[in-house]
Amino acid sequence: MVINFDVTWLYALLLTTTRIGIVLFALFQAGGIKLPWLVKGTLSITLGLILLPFVDQSVGLGQPDIIHLILLMVKEVILGMLLATGIYFVFGAINLAGRVIDTQTGINAMAAFDPHSQSMSGFTTQLLRLLVLAVFFFTNQHHNLLYMLVFSLQKLNPLQFYEVNIAHAIQFLPNVFLFGIRLAAPVIALVFIGDIMFGLLSKTMPQLNVYFLTLPIKILLGLLLFICLLPSFTNLNIDILGSLIDYWQSVLN
Repeated sequence: MVINFDVTWLYALLLTTTRIGIVLFALFQAGGIKLPWLVKGTLSITLGLILLPFVDQSVGLGQPDIIHLILLMVKEVILGMLLATGIYFVFGAINLAGRVIDTQTGINAMAAFDPHSQSMSGFTTQLLRLLVLAVFFFTNQHHNLLYMLVFSLQKLNPLQFYEVNIAHAIQFLPNVFLFGIRLAAPVIALVFIGDIMFGLLSKTMPQLNVYFLTLPIKILLGLLLFICLLPSFTNLNIDILGSLIDYWQSVLN
């Protein structure tokens, strides 16, 4: 008995899983979601099987040699890294805003060890990261992520060579900086006004140790303002996640 096996299906699964796996690994890594490598790999393969029907396998590969297959794999790794860059940019904006707020308000004085980044991390940085993850799932942004993965498989077939807009990854970087500043701007403005007032106070009362007086006050004011602006932060996080979709569309188009 002769068993006919479609090698194109196997190649399509391998290439699709490579692209999806890199994106999922970036999401877990940037979001601080700690999962075993076996679980990550299983999720990547499972999602690859689910999305495989969206890949047009009629183009076929014929009988490709190993060099051809390696080049296709390298192509998928590059595209996956390019898509993953957008995820790192988004969480980079969150980390930028959190670090600026922590530094300006003095919350860095009570920084805790972050096992995700293997470094000391401030309270606001961790809180903003959790907030953007909550917004990501509660606003169904993960549905948009799956849609964009399907769109990428239909637009850029893993079984073929194609061109992508790599230059847009560089153009997207200033937007990350602007989003981070927009998140931190209200707290920075409040702390700046407070620094001016405490500077005048130190001039009128030089015998007063202003630093140890202002540190808890700045932390308290920063936290209160952060709580008051939490709805605005949520809306801005939605905009940041929306910019990720725009980035992917620009790269894929």
